Amino acid sequence: AADLVMCLFPFEPDFYHAHKVAAEYTGHPMADEIDEVMDPAAARQELGLHPDRPCIALLPGSRRNEAQLLSPHLLGAASQLAKRDPSTQFVAPMARPRVREEFEKAQAAHPDVDCMLIDGKARQAMAAADLVLCASGTAALETMLVNRPMVVVYRFGHLTYAIGKGLRLVKSRFFSLPNVLAGEELVPELGQYECTAYRIAKEAIAWLNNPERQARVQARFSELHKELRKDAAKAAALCIREKLDKNDWLENSEKFA
Repeated sequence: AADLVMCLFPFEPDFYHAHKVAAEYTGHPMADEIDEVMDPAAARQELGLHPDRPCIALLPGSRRNEAQLLSPHLLGAASQLAKRDPSTQFVAPMARPRVREEFEKAQAAHPDVDCMLIDGKARQAMAAADLVLCASGTAALETMLVNRPMVVVYRFGHLTYAIGKGLRLVKSRFFSLPNVLAGEELVPELGQYECTAYRIAKEAIAWLNNPERQARVQARFSELHKELRKDAAKAAALCIREKLDKNDWLENSEKFA
């Protein structure tokens, strides 16, 4: 068993303490890496996107199965959004070749969607976007740190979902990290059977039609960014040093006991 657990998130130490495990919150390295303000114009220029057209990022996940399940719904939503505003451009960063393969299969059914596929560069795509539609997980955290409004989605295979639901494995009120960190619903979450093209598009339009909501949530994202920005590497090193110093003191005290 570990003598000390160094936690990425502020809500984690209480869990470990409840199980009699020493834990310290040291912050998240990603919060240290990402600037609090990322310029959308610079990101669009870097990716070759139009500087003035609305831009929405589509992130179907990092695993092939995830991309297979999510891509048709993300692109279906993109099609509806393109009909609403034909000037909308889309950018989709691909985590790996197999993800691209699944996304391109789904993309073939939506020739009306002007979507640029790029390899990697997810952070730049988020920064370039007015809105991000992303798979739940690290992408949602990264989008929050880049400070962009988002709709978070997930889908499992039917059997996996049925087993998880039957065993009641999901106990948290929220599944996206921005909402978990905030303890409130800052961003819409669409899971499993709620994750449809229609619902995703509806939530996207709600963001785009409400600049005041965007500003309010982005201000909260900035606060959460500051909470996670703890110079994680230095904080972890100090925890280790304090632990080692304490162990040396205990060993020496035992020698002279």
